Amino acid sequence: MRRATLAAGLLSFLAACDSESAASPTPQESKARDFRRAMKTIESEYDKLQADLAAGKSPEEARARVAAIRAAAEKASRLDYRESEAENRELAFEFSKFRDASGKLEGAAWSGDDGQRAWRRLGTACASCHTLYRKE
Repeated sequence: MRRATLAAGLLSFLAACDSESAASPTPQESKARDFRRAMKTIESEYDKLQADLAAGKSPEEARARVAAIRAAAEKASRLDYRESEAENRELAFEFSKFRDASGKLEGAAWSGDDGQRAWRRLGTACASCHTLYRKE
């Protein structure tokens, strides 16, 4: 019994060691993972912003969501995870346009119909980049 338990423990340990060495991501893979995480944050905050507007929450709460979106976009824009340096530059340029648009929208009214229009403008700012780069 002890021998079987020891053997099972040893096999589990060896399997963990193998998976750990095989699972070590390259720096580029780590950047790609961080990029996807930032994009998921943007998507989540964008959806929550729409829900906040529908619920009639305060403009300050909407601005906080836009600020979180802008911060995630800033982080994502610094991650050169693409194979091509030219593609990384183009993506960074698209992000600069998005950050400018979101920065202007932080000061929007964010109430009533104005809030819905601002939310759509933010979505439009996302769309140009998604059209070009939505591979993941």
